[in-house]
Amino acid sequence: KGDPDAPLSPTEFKEKATMLFRFGGVSEPEAWVERILELDRVSSFRDSELIDLLDVSANGSMGKSSKI
Repeated sequence: KGDPDAPLSPTEFKEKATMLFRFGGVSEPEAWVERILELDRVSSFRDSELIDLLDVSANGSMGKSSKI
């Protein structure tokens, strides 16, 4: 399951992604998954809610986020 001959359903995909984020120590894994899946519906990454989960300084550089 999870290869081209036996793809994951959308629900299975979300569950697997959430599990992997959780395994990686990411806090709020469900929020990350939902926001990543919404990226195709925004005109710009900056317009996405995903950016709220990142620790991005005013100059645009990314530091280590306390949320992940």
